[in-house]
Amino acid sequence: MPFRPRHLAAPAVALALLALLSGCAGEPDRADVRAGLIKEIRDNPAEVSEQVAEETADCMLDRLWDTVDTSTLQVWADGTGDELTDMQDTIPVLEASRECSAEAAEAERAALPVPTTAEIRAGLIESIPDSIIGADPTEAQAGEIADCMLERLGDDLDDETKRAWAEGTGKHSVSLNSAVSEALEECGRATLAP
Repeated sequence: MPFRPRHLAAPAVALALLALLSGCAGEPDRADVRAGLIKEIRDNPAEVSEQVAEETADCMLDRLWDTVDTSTLQVWADGTGDELTDMQDTIPVLEASRECSAEAAEAERAALPVPTTAEIRAGLIESIPDSIIGADPTEAQAGEIADCMLERLGDDLDDETKRAWAEGTGKHSVSLNSAVSEALEECGRATLAP
């Protein structure tokens, strides 16, 4: 049988069509996915900064790009992240989102300036009345307790605790639980003793 090119036309068209369709169903452009994911993160009610949204998106894409289904990437590229279709991706996406957003927020917070001693003292004074059960120290007494605590703990305080105290939350790093409790008890007893 002689060679007839038109006999190959149908398979060639089918292969070309398959290649074209495969290209459409392939991975979306990473830049498009990143932009859509950043938009999804920024639209979240948590109201994160642009920097945190970008760092979270980059972290998630680094962790998930080769593991999630192409449909998930396309949903992000389209900016419709709440419409994930591949249920197998749900848990890895949620885990990556939680971990990456926490890392990005912590990095942003760590970049903040460390409050001054006066700012830390003022916030600590604000939180001391809530920290001492059964006592209602005056502002002057709370100031004495704050001064005593800062003197005892000053070099041991990490930046996160300093920021929290400056904000008046009274929160501190877990590693400081014992030291803060002891300082509060001793300084409170010394200041509030009759």
